[in-house]
Amino acid sequence: MEIINQGTIAYNYNNAKSTMESVSNVHSIKLILENDISVTKKALSSTYIPQGTAGFQLIIENTGTNTLYNTVVSDDLGGNGDMDYITGSSTLIQDNTLSSIVPTSTSPLNFSIGTLESGEKVFITYMVQIVSSKEVESITNTVTATANGGESTGPVVSSTDSATINLEEYAKLSISKSSNTETVSAGNPFDYIFTITNSGNCDANNVVLTDQLNDNFTINGITVTGDTTTTYSTDEYTYENNLLTLPNENGPQITVPSGQTITITINGTIN
Repeated sequence: MEIINQGTIAYNYNNAKSTMESVSNVHSIKLILENDISVTKKALSSTYIPQGTAGFQLIIENTGTNTLYNTVVSDDLGGNGDMDYITGSSTLIQDNTLSSIVPTSTSPLNFSIGTLESGEKVFITYMVQIVSSKEVESITNTVTATANGGESTGPVVSSTDSATINLEEYAKLSISKSSNTETVSAGNPFDYIFTITNSGNCDANNVVLTDQLNDNFTINGITVTGDTTTTYSTDEYTYENNLLTLPNENGPQITVPSGQTITITINGTIN
């Protein structure tokens, strides 16, 4: 525990219009208690994306003069179902030795450390899976360390700390392919239709589609439709050995705005 204080002096002098003041520096001393514990939580990365992963480190220290017993740390993992512990991801550093540690529960996430000698410090690192929707701008999760001081039935001491990770800018595309017909005869034109959706929170730029099309497939035309429709000429895409690359270095770049869907239509015939 830190004790902080600061002094102030008041004085005056001949012809002074008012009392003068001067303030000292802030001075602190550390009060060492018999039974005390400290926990610090650090995020290994300051940002996250939905369905991504995040890592955290806990630093637990016996800051008292007595031995601590029954030391337990409990993490609420955001408290709103924002995160799931990734099984087998946790490690423990104690006495300069790295080993795995298995949580006693995962909701909340609890670890049992046992006994901590005075001045002893341990580190726990683990990974979580983010399950929040993209509307969550930040996730704060809180850890609490508790222990009995002096003996196994001694007074309970505790410490709490939190870490916040913020939603990063990201694009996340999904793609599906369909056609405008279930059957086709040789020489009759039909459409392959790609639907591309961006569920991220920023635009996806420089999107390139590749498709290994059928043998003897002839491309009649290609359009990309979003807010507007763009028709691609034959020199704006590459079609070699039935492999389509759209666009090539000559074609207009494709962008899928955040939260929107575009369609790419390939009209052609099979000979």
